[in-house]
Amino acid sequence: MSEPLLVPYGTVARPVGFAVLIIDMQPEYFKKPTRRKRERMLAAQQQALAFCATIDIPVAMVEFGAEETITEISASVHRVPRSVRLRKHSADAFFETCLDEQLHAWHARTLVLAGLVAGGCVLATARSALSLDYNVRTSEALIGDEDCDNLEITVDKWYRERNLLIDPDMRLLFGS
Repeated sequence: MSEPLLVPYGTVARPVGFAVLIIDMQPEYFKKPTRRKRERMLAAQQQALAFCATIDIPVAMVEFGAEETITEISASVHRVPRSVRLRKHSADAFFETCLDEQLHAWHARTLVLAGLVAGGCVLATARSALSLDYNVRTSEALIGDEDCDNLEITVDKWYRERNLLIDPDMRLLFGS
């Protein structure tokens, strides 16, 4: 499977075949990382979402249960021309949701993952995405966990071993 191509989009090249998944950025989960990590993650996600809004990269905002995504992220997602909100009832955003169908409708083959919990719901979603033959990318700045030690273990043992971590620079995340 080849990586997506970049096509001209005004003065910025628009990546083709990408989508961003914002996973479980809900108040209950968002309060668990340290304050410094929350601020860094929020800034990185807002930067990624602003980039998506500017060059029309679709975004799926996935929420567990009935609780809604934090306002700062939800407002940023709503500025993206192609965005959708999905509810899930398990850790995996693909399990018993229409996420795969939506990604196919967007012609997305490379997914940039952001959200919580890196060792739980983000990990379960990444595993499913890979098993469905999606390319997966993320950045330590875009994902978080309940504590920094757990994130470092998860990142080292899973994301790094599979070469899924990309520098948080948006050009690298969305480049070929």
